[in-house]
Amino acid sequence: RPDQPFLAFGLASLSGLAEPIGAFIGLMMLRLRNAGWLQLGIGNANSGAEAAVVATSNGQDMGDTLAFVAGIMLAVAVCELLPEADRQRRECDSSNSFAWGIGIGVGVMILTELYLGA
Repeated sequence: RPDQPFLAFGLASLSGLAEPIGAFIGLMMLRLRNAGWLQLGIGNANSGAEAAVVATSNGQDMGDTLAFVAGIMLAVAVCELLPEADRQRRECDSSNSFAWGIGIGVGVMILTELYLGA
């Protein structure tokens, strides 16, 4: 762990660049696929399956991509963030902060879902 605040800020900012760079790469791959430059599947380029994949690439691609990313985010939260929060709870004086944080987070997500009406 760095003891210098500016180094910690710089490293955190650098690690935060992975998200927009990954989003850009994913967007470019979807655009290349929609344009027909990126062929997915096995076989020659004129096979019916590949032609159907390219022809039907629409908003479903974005939905599939977002579902995949949501699964990754859920896995990171369950496998990394919750155990770290539990470890921090054990080191903290107030043992209720973990439960309050989980409860408030779930409540905010439920209210957001109800407000947006998705």
